[in-house]
Amino acid sequence: MNSVGVNRFYFVLPAYDPDEKMIPLVRELAAQKSPDDRILIIDDGSTPTHRKKIFAPLEELPDVTILHHEVNRGKGAALKTAFRFILDQPDLATIAGCVTADCDGQHPVARMLEAKAIMEKNPDALVLGCRRFSGDLPWKSQLGNQITKWTFRVLLRRPISDTQTGLRGIPAAFMQLYLKIPQNRFEYETQMLLVTPENHFVEFPLETIYFDQNSGTHFRPVKDALRIYGVVFHFFFSRIWLFFLSSLSAYFVDLGLFSLLFYRFLTTPVVCNLPFLGVIDIRLFLCCTGARVVSSIWNFSINRIIVFRKKKAAQLGRDLVRYYLLALCIMLLSWGALEIVTRFWIAERLAWLAKILIDAVLFLFSYTVQRNHIFNQGK
Repeated sequence: MNSVGVNRFYFVLPAYDPDEKMIPLVRELAAQKSPDDRILIIDDGSTPTHRKKIFAPLEELPDVTILHHEVNRGKGAALKTAFRFILDQPDLATIAGCVTADCDGQHPVARMLEAKAIMEKNPDALVLGCRRFSGDLPWKSQLGNQITKWTFRVLLRRPISDTQTGLRGIPAAFMQLYLKIPQNRFEYETQMLLVTPENHFVEFPLETIYFDQNSGTHFRPVKDALRIYGVVFHFFFSRIWLFFLSSLSAYFVDLGLFSLLFYRFLTTPVVCNLPFLGVIDIRLFLCCTGARVVSSIWNFSINRIIVFRKKKAAQLGRDLVRYYLLALCIMLLSWGALEIVTRFWIAERLAWLAKILIDAVLFLFSYTVQRNHIFNQGK
């Protein structure tokens, strides 16, 4: 362990019109936490009655700080206020991160302390307390989480068990990244999962506790769900769009360089005597090959750095080999599929249409392989 004052934590509790269960929860947390840790409560525009009845008694507790929003701005905005407060502390170097939890008692103090302990062992990971969705639970909680969980696993390749959990351990190093997220309400927590680097998640099991079928939640099943899925699909399709633009730019690099080589530099025949072929002009071969090599390196670099945001230089050689094996595979698949289609199903005069459809399918295949097996963030 480090010396006193080093690697301390904040326990962050966003609250909007909380009920009386918040008072014993905070008192228990204050009694059980480490002396170096602090409790930070964000009042997200609660009514004057709640401020007097709930927050006033809590402000008297030691190591408890309460920040107030004049109006309700959303859970995301409350978390941002907490992150800014923590990052503005003069002793930031001693702060390892924070544990966020709901204020209604769904996250017992023991689980908050467990999240902190897991953070101490995994300082570079977003820690998630994941509920077990089984038994007699509110239908909107079960349905919403299962749909979002499936979406994350299939579309985004992020196998997160509970995408809506509010019990999270957040390293201080991640807070600047999370402050850049534009959303301010429930969809903010979803966006946090999207911008966190892959393989920087650690989960631990959490019992599911609801009071009165979760009637106290401020989550709106339709409006907030639409916001959450809007964030998810925007993230997915924006990456597909970047992948398309990368491929398009590589095409123009290939075309431009071919034209430059063919019409400016290699303007005279390049004669070569090849076995079995005899004397031939290989100018077209040199121009096509040179242009394709440069454009493929361009495409590889853009996909690796911008589209899939992979920074690990140690895996550069591995990724390059896999990329060119994929390129060879796609070339053979394109040729083979086109050969089969034009031979058995459609006339050769429609080969251009078949090629468009085949290449569209291969485009999605290439995207999936590059995301999952070439530029994945595996350790």
